[in-house]
Amino acid sequence: MPPKRLVALRTRQVGTNLATLCGTAFSTLFTHTHATHKMSFAEAPAPVFTAADLLAFDESQLVRYLESNSRVDGGFDISNAASLESLSKSQRDELGSRLRAAAPRAENATASRSINMDALLARLTSIEGGQDGSPELGRLRSPPETSESARSTVPPDPNEEYLYEASSYHELIQDGGRPVCPIEVLSHILDEPAASYEPILPWLSHLDSASRNGEIQTVFSRQLDRWWDFCKWQWDNRGTADGDGGFSAFLAAKRSKYERIGDMRWVSDSSFEETMLRLWQQKPELRLLSDDQEFPAYREAVKRRLAPHNFNRPLQLMKDPRKQTEWTTWLEYLNFEQWWLERHAAAAEAEERQYHQAWKRLLEARRQNTGTVALAKQLAAAQANLDTAMKAIDDFIRDTAHYRRAEAAVYHQKNRVQWVLKEARVMEAEVPQQRGTARNNSKSDAGESKKRRRSDDDVIPSESWSKRTRRGGGGKDAVPDTVSGQPRRSQRMHFQSTSATRSVRLSTRRKRG
Repeated sequence: MPPKRLVALRTRQVGTNLATLCGTAFSTLFTHTHATHKMSFAEAPAPVFTAADLLAFDESQLVRYLESNSRVDGGFDISNAASLESLSKSQRDELGSRLRAAAPRAENATASRSINMDALLARLTSIEGGQDGSPELGRLRSPPETSESARSTVPPDPNEEYLYEASSYHELIQDGGRPVCPIEVLSHILDEPAASYEPILPWLSHLDSASRNGEIQTVFSRQLDRWWDFCKWQWDNRGTADGDGGFSAFLAAKRSKYERIGDMRWVSDSSFEETMLRLWQQKPELRLLSDDQEFPAYREAVKRRLAPHNFNRPLQLMKDPRKQTEWTTWLEYLNFEQWWLERHAAAAEAEERQYHQAWKRLLEARRQNTGTVALAKQLAAAQANLDTAMKAIDDFIRDTAHYRRAEAAVYHQKNRVQWVLKEARVMEAEVPQQRGTARNNSKSDAGESKKRRRSDDDVIPSESWSKRTRRGGGGKDAVPDTVSGQPRRSQRMHFQSTSATRSVRLSTRRKRG
């Protein structure tokens, strides 16, 4: 075959291949989304920046950094900033100031007032005074990344990770919350890759497996953090000017938590209380009603929101939330999570119009591309059509990012609200049983029973999670017996300062390491 004809033939083949690829790009896209007319694209993991990178950013770059680290439940999670230990005190102050200034400009408008700088603030404070290697600093870091740089770093101590999560589990119970599952169930999920993670679904928000694994490992600490967000909400919505707005309870709980895991050095450090105060102050300041409406209006608003659920037990909100019953506090928490669901739904609705406009533009681009690709016989024309198709897809992904994020937030928040509501039904059903038991026991016996239920001396066996799980028997996915997904009272945990560190073993995680 003559060289010129060979070149022409190869050019036509390349052009045909590009044209086919161009059509395939659209076909794959539309085939994937035809059934629901909704598109879901895997979000690329946010790049990990060092402290030096953040200091070198201008304001617009900092804004984009915050937007890429937005949380589905509001605010921004910037705890993955690396090498903060290398900053001087003046540089740390400058970084904190610049991030605060950039927050209002970020497009996560519904949460710009509630930027979550908890982990960063605690890390910056812990760094002061040469505490770079403190256990607290390691715990406040985000879950291990999957980047090359992250894989080259020394992994956190699994015993320390376990103690922190177990202590969070214990603190959650002591402070009136309800863990999403017994700690043995979480151990089973971690030990068995094929196990269903449905028991902890209300506290998962990532679809990709890498991020989901990080979420599974921190279920209890994240649930505890959310519970304290709610406690802060309680005080903010009561407009209580006197007192410390709940900080003393937060401080006492944190001090007890770190003492329980044997971290006496951190508790006795002069910066401990200051760090805890910053953490408390940085929690979202959100109100159900406007600032000019006081507690009686808030109480009625909560009752209206919960009325459709038709609970039989009364809701008795108190000016001082510490005087409420566990039942009333849990219903108030249900109101809190339901309010967040309504907020996410409103954000998704606001973005829906832009989503449909972007969809129409993509349809139009496809029609134009279909008419021209079929006629393309040369390499340049095919390449141009392919570029047009890819640009249309990229534009659609970019233009609908906020809507898809908001829609995902609604989905995950619905799961959480359903779980909180289910727990409320369980609590409501438990009351008649408790009353019947009380009638059959003497007052002293009842008091002793209550004391046992709330005791800090319940000890969880110091065996590996996987061994405790296997005692339940059954198949590969068998889990210990539970009542409506709640931990049994006998499984409540208490860790003595010195014995816990010696006794806890994580055989499964070490094998994986």
